[in-house]
Parts: sequence; structure tokens; C-alpha cells
Amino acid sequence: MSSIIQSALKILIDTDSLTINGFGVLYKTKKASYVHPITKEVAPPQKVLNFKKDTTQTCEKLGKLYAQENNITEIEAQERIANWVKDINEQLSSNK
Repeated sequence: MSSIIQSALKILIDTDSLTINGFGVLYKTKKASYVHPITKEVAPPQKVLNFKKDTTQTCEKLGKLYAQENNITEIEAQERIANWVKDINEQLSSNK
């Protein structure tokens, strides 16, 4: 049995972005290497995970993978994801 977060991470490992319905988009960007001008420390190139709140975009990738990994229907998977998003939004609202 896989959690929603585990399914999301699997998608993000293989692709550059993931839309979570009703929540937003997680996307990877590349950050170039650089040398700090004072300390001369070198930072290697890396990928950074960004978030953009967008409740209008939809994507079924997460629901399909989550359903497949948990042997449930896509409808049930989408309901679980919607409840998970609702819980996250409530937690974010209460922490303001």
C-alpha cells in the first residue's frame, strides 16, 4: 500500500511537474552552480522543487498511479486525494 505522498514522489522523480487537483503544481527547476564571492565556497548545480498555487488546473496522473498502487478505483483514489488536499488546506489556514 502506497501513500499519496509516495505516489507523488514517484511521479516527480520521473517528470518535471505534478499537478495536484484543487491545490497547485509542484515543478522542478535547475539551479546553476555558483561560487560564493566572499567565502569562495562552490555550490554544485541542483534541482529545486517549487510550488505554485493553482486550484484550476487538473491532472489525473496522481489519481491513476495511487489507484494502481492501492488496488482501488480511480474515483476512490481521487476522493482520497481530494480529502487529503482539504486536510492540508485546513492545516495551512489554521497556521496563519
